[in-house]
Formats: sequence, C-alpha cells, structure tokens
Amino acid sequence: MSTAGSRCRPLRVTLTALALAALAPGGLDPTAAGATQGGDRNPAVLVLVPELRWADAPAVLRDWAKTSLSLRSAHPRAGAADGYLTVSKGGRSAAPATGVGPVVPTSEGGVRLARWEDLRRHDRSLGYSGELGALGEALTRWGRPWALVADDPAAAAAVADRRGVVPHVEPGGATAVEPLLTGGTDAVVVAVPADQVSTVASGAAAGGAGCVVVASVSSPDRTRHLGVLATSPGCGLGQNGLTSPATHQEHLSTLVDVGPTFLAQLGIPRPEGMGGAPAEPSGPVSVADLVERDERVVVADRSRAPFIWLFVLLHAAGAAVALRRPKSRPAVAYGLLAVPPTSFLVMAVPWWRWGAGGAIVAGAAIAAALAVVAAFLGRTDVRAGLGFLAVVTAAVVGIDAVLGGRLEIDAPFGNSPVVAGRFYGVGNIGSGFLAAAILLAAGLALDRWGRRALAASSAAMAAGVVAGGAPWFGADVGGVLSAVPAYGTLALGRGRGRPSLRLVLPLVAATLLVLAVFVAVDLSRPVSSRTHLGRVVGDDLVGDVTRKAGKALATVKSPLPLVIVIGGVVLFRTVRRLDSRPALQATAWALGVTGVLGSVLNDSGFLVGAAVMAVAWPALMVLAPSPGGDPVAAEPVAAGRRPRPGPVEAAR
Repeated sequence: MSTAGSRCRPLRVTLTALALAALAPGGLDPTAAGATQGGDRNPAVLVLVPELRWADAPAVLRDWAKTSLSLRSAHPRAGAADGYLTVSKGGRSAAPATGVGPVVPTSEGGVRLARWEDLRRHDRSLGYSGELGALGEALTRWGRPWALVADDPAAAAAVADRRGVVPHVEPGGATAVEPLLTGGTDAVVVAVPADQVSTVASGAAAGGAGCVVVASVSSPDRTRHLGVLATSPGCGLGQNGLTSPATHQEHLSTLVDVGPTFLAQLGIPRPEGMGGAPAEPSGPVSVADLVERDERVVVADRSRAPFIWLFVLLHAAGAAVALRRPKSRPAVAYGLLAVPPTSFLVMAVPWWRWGAGGAIVAGAAIAAALAVVAAFLGRTDVRAGLGFLAVVTAAVVGIDAVLGGRLEIDAPFGNSPVVAGRFYGVGNIGSGFLAAAILLAAGLALDRWGRRALAASSAAMAAGVVAGGAPWFGADVGGVLSAVPAYGTLALGRGRGRPSLRLVLPLVAATLLVLAVFVAVDLSRPVSSRTHLGRVVGDDLVGDVTRKAGKALATVKSPLPLVIVIGGVVLFRTVRRLDSRPALQATAWALGVTGVLGSVLNDSGFLVGAAVMAVAWPALMVLAPSPGGDPVAAEPVAAGRRPRPGPVEAAR
C-alpha cells in the first residue's frame, strides 16, 4: 500500500500492545463495550480498499451486487487519506498536505488522531457540508461492539468519532476478521489492500457475517478511474447492479454513499448532516460492463482538455476566416453552431473505444451533417439555417435533461463521474448552450413573425426554465438565476430593443418566484433524492457560496474563456446595425444578460459565459453585419410603425 512502510511501523507496535491489552478484562470484550444482550445478531463487515478498480477486482465479487463508484473527494487528485475522511464525513473532504497526522493509543484500548481538531478546521475551510466523524459517531452510539482492523494509520480517520477516537482497534489484517466476529463483535471495518479482500470475505463468512460491503477509497492514477462498490448476497441487495438515489444513474454510486450503505445494513439511522444514501438494487450488470464503463470514463476525462482546445481553435479559425472573407460568414456560423449539439450527440456513438480520434471523426461527421442541413434551409433566408441549429441545440440539451441527462455523462462539455460535480441533469456549460440557443431561436422567430411568434417563443422559454432548472430534470440552480432574467429581457424588450431599468425589479421578482417554487418542490422530496438546491437550504450557505466563488474565479485559467475574447473581437469588428431590428437587439441584450449572470452565479464561472458566446457571436455576426450587404433575405417585421433610426444610421 502506498501508506505502508515507515509510517505504519509505530502503529503496528501500538496495535500489538492493544491486542495484548485485549486479553485483560475490558479489552475487546463485547460486554465491556456495551453490547446489546439478547436479540438476533446480524454482523456486517465494511472493507475499505485503496487503489481498487473493477479491472483488478477479486473474483469473489463477480457474483455480488455491484456498481461503479465515483471517488471524488474535495481534492482533485485524491489519495486514500482523502477517501477515508470522505467516508467518515459522508461528504466531500480531504486531508491537508501533512496527512491525517499521528495516531496514538488510548487508555480504553482504542486509538486517537492527535491532530483531529486541525483536520476538522481544515475540513470546514473546504466549504462542503457535513462534519467529520459522522460514521464513527453513529457506530459508537449504536451500543453494540464494533472494531477497526487496519495497519494503515490513515484508516483510523474513516471511523473516528466526533472526538477523533476509534474505541476498538485490532491488528492482524484480514486474518483478524473471523476471530472478532466469532468473539461477539457485531460490526467490523477493515482497511486492507486488494489482494486481501478474498481473505476478508472468507473470514467474514466463517465468522457468521450476514453482509460484507467492499468499497474503494481511492483509485490508481489518483481518481482518474472509477472505483468498486460491491455487497455480498447476505446484504439483501441481490446479485445484479446497484445504484444511488444521489446519482440518478444505473450502476453508479459515490464515495459518500458508502457510510450510509453500511449503516443501513446494521439498522443504524443515518446521522443528521451525513450526505449520500444507501445503495439500491438496479438492473443486471457484469464486471465486464463495469470495466468498460471505467475505460470510457478514463478516455473521456483525458480527452476533455484536448477537446476544449480544439473547440477554442475552431472558433479562432472561424473568426479569422469570417474577418478576411465576409461572404463566408454564414458558412462559418453554420459550422460553429453545429458544434454544441454535436458535443452531446457524439455520446450516442462508442467513440471511446478508439480514443479521442474516434470522437473527432464521429463529431466531424455529425457536425457536418447538421451544418449542411442548416445551409440548405438558409439558402434564401439565413435565419432559417441559424434557427434550425438553435432549435437542435436546445432540443438536444433540454430533452436529454428531461430524460435524465444520459448524453451529458462523459460528454466533452458535460458531466464527469471522476470530476463528480454532478451526475445527472444539465451541467453548467450545457446550461449556457441551452439558454443561448433558446434565446437565439426565440429572437429569430420574433424578428421574422413579430407578435405572432410571441406565444410560441414564450412557451419555449418557459419550457427551457423547467427543463434546465426543475429538480427532477436539469436541476441547475445557476441556470435558473441567469436564464429567467434573460428570457424576460427578450420577452419584455422585443418591441423597443434596448431594455429599460424599470424591468429590473419585475425580473428579479420573477426569478425569485421560480427559484422558490423549485426549492419547495425539492424540499418535499426524500433527502437522498434532493438536488444541491434542496441540500444547501439550511446548511452552510455562506461557505457554499464562498467555495463556488473561488472555483468560478479559477476558471479564468481554462482555455475556454478565450472564446469570449474571440467572439468579442469579431462582434466589435463586424456588428454595426441592430437598432432597426428591435427583436434582434433585445436578443443580443438577453444573451449578454445570461452570459454575465451565468459567469457570476455558477461555480463554472467564465466557462458559462464562453458557452453563451459560442452561440452568440457566430449568429450575431451574420444577422447584423457591417455595411456591405445583409445576408438576411427577408425583411424584418415592423410592429405597425417605422423603426427609429439607430445612432449609426442617424450619424450617416
């Protein structure tokens, strides 16, 4: 194990002394530990394994209930110590750079983490809800005998109580499990390397354990892989797949679900403030399926940065061509606007089997097909081509959100199980694409058909709010806060173009009303099924906001915000007329509103603004070009009167 060696020798000496002390009265005697007299025993064992993935899993797990495990803790490159603290808390946590610190024996036959208060302060500084020691405190208050078996000092952090104490510790590794169980211990937490899992399982069966739960606490390559969660047939969860209410995805659970799953097997209520949920049975799945799922995650995660750079380079190349050859601008716009929906549609193809090159080939084919259709539709009126691509983008992201967000998982701009920001619904970048596409489609309809398109446009925007923000669909809080004001800006400002300050208060009120409805609905659902919106209410809201603000500012280091710069330069060089097109002017304002608010109110920060700009600048470049010919063939609709000249026209 990575933490073995010199750090483990002091703990082995301590544990050996504790084992000798256990021979004395009151050592590890079940009665002295407060065991419940009488009643049926149903012992359970939790096995925590560092650096375990399904490709290396022991054969004994093949016939157990099983699922992939997202191992993301509060550290982006988490190790075993970070995983132990996350299991302890039932929420994301991480060890400081110095580790969990020394572990010392107690006079009662246990061990104590000497720097526990430092660990608690560090955990609170991370900004994630919950409290260290939740799992250990629940086991201690259970009143029945339980023990930790581990040679790794950091493993004590997984089951330490709120004081940083593990009451009962036993040395001996995997071979110590059977004697503990036959001696009357009702729960055993074991931290062993992968090659000892089979020995633990055999010892648990010989000792009469009704349930064995095996869970990874870290993975090779520092959380680049998914981990393992498996439960023996005695746990009553079947022999097929497992899932978690927190992920809404078959065959996927999270590290914070490990503690609740073990406590549920012991009949112990989940402590208040502990996140996660007990694993539940799902459809059939094989180890081979889970290995392929892990391979897909690894390939997608390693390809994400190259995909982002490719996206930026496409926009840079498109901008260069558009500025040098004005007649090519519609083609450039069609090509660039085909990329956002393609980035999700490509997930319908198993490109990961061929690496990033497979994604590029499949994506190029899909994007080219969409661009060709758009060019055909826009051959006489460019608005038809742009509108087609906007509708496709909104439909792909919105419908996928309604259906559970399956295309978002592992997509270049979607949700990643290893990053584990979210596992279902709409990601922040997808939310930016969704809002921008709906605004563009609605603005084009209002520009073409005027008031006759208002009802349909308003319905589309309302549907976008529900699909992107409702807890049972997209569940994107930041998307609600940025999309509702933007949709209102377009709907209320379509006739005059430039929005009025008098709209600010009504739009704020409408946004808060929608948010309140979604909060109420989310709070009415079971705790395990609530989204981040429901969980954060009544929690450390200030800490949550602070953490998200820090993450938002950090996005300036990503290459994706370069799209904002590229789009801004093109719009400054090309767009000259919008005052004579009030619906399009209102659309431009609305796109600006959602881009700015999305960047400010999401922890993805400038990535959201980049997503909005990726839709906005190609379309606006074509719809409102500089003098020299307007590619829009049809005349804009005037609302019964001649539009007032804008400042540029008046100056002429």
